[in-house]
Amino acid sequence: MNEYALFQLIHCNRRSYFFVFFFLPLCSLAQTTANEQPPAQFTKTLYCVAAIDRQTAFAVGEQGIILSTHNGGDRWDVLEHAGGVRSDLYSIRFADSETGFAVGSDGAMLKTSNGGRSWAKVKPMTSKALVSIRFVNRRVGWVAGYDGTIFKTTNTGRTWLPESTGTMKHLWSVSFTDASTGWVTGSGGIVLKTTDGGGTWRTLEPRLQTFFYSTSFVSRSIGWVAGGYGALLKTTDGGSTWERQNTRADLTIFQSSTFFYGTHFLDTANGFLVGSDGTILHAGDGGTVLTPQESHTTEVLFSIDFVDPYHGWVVGAKGTILVTSDGGKNWRIQRDHFTLRR
Repeated sequence: MNEYALFQLIHCNRRSYFFVFFFLPLCSLAQTTANEQPPAQFTKTLYCVAAIDRQTAFAVGEQGIILSTHNGGDRWDVLEHAGGVRSDLYSIRFADSETGFAVGSDGAMLKTSNGGRSWAKVKPMTSKALVSIRFVNRRVGWVAGYDGTIFKTTNTGRTWLPESTGTMKHLWSVSFTDASTGWVTGSGGIVLKTTDGGGTWRTLEPRLQTFFYSTSFVSRSIGWVAGGYGALLKTTDGGSTWERQNTRADLTIFQSSTFFYGTHFLDTANGFLVGSDGTILHAGDGGTVLTPQESHTTEVLFSIDFVDPYHGWVVGAKGTILVTSDGGKNWRIQRDHFTLRR
């Protein structure tokens, strides 16, 4: 079977770091079992974390891995090849307390109907990689991915319908503020917006040719996009115009060569960015003041999620998991707390 590269995440700081993700064959439908044993060492790369509450979080990563904790990270259950899928999983989100979805390469999609205790493979809708999934309520959600792919559900994932985007660029991040208004970002500096629930998508013009790996909107007007070479842009009018942040005084280049892979804004004033070389930045004053946080790691960090202004998680390469309970002032590495479920 031919293998096709999904995308490359490259950062050029103190060293070059290349991630190439490949499409893998999907396995037949399977349910997981609960046989448990301690793993020798957990080093799988984790691409996304979804924080449910202060005690509960899920993470997904390479080779169909799904992690879950129900005690604030004191213990993480490691589920290998979830639902029989061996493809990399890039995003996970829950529509409600029981129903969740994970998506990844080769169009892989997994569903749980029991709060993550077991996962089953969903019949593929596409062979394109699916990279980001979001729900605005228990019924309505979107998934975006390779080659301009977007699907929408209005019935908690029982069916997914394709939407026309007018682009073949790779779409890496989805952010919706309600069932009508949302944004998608991706390669080549593309930003798409819909105001009719995905019925139509129009291309916005940040006028910056870079990789936009992440987007975070806190209202219909105010949001940020972040990506390669320290790119951080803010809009206060829903994306009609963009202000470049994290730039030199002459506004010609960004101050940082760090690649930002994950963004999470708590409100109009405060947010966080994570990325290469273990970077965690607190974005204060609406993103104009960027303050480094001590992450205690140099591994690439891919995803960040908070359940409230104080409690959040970050995940990244080589099984890196960080947790905060004081709004990001301090981050603690969670290691050696993994139990393997087969």
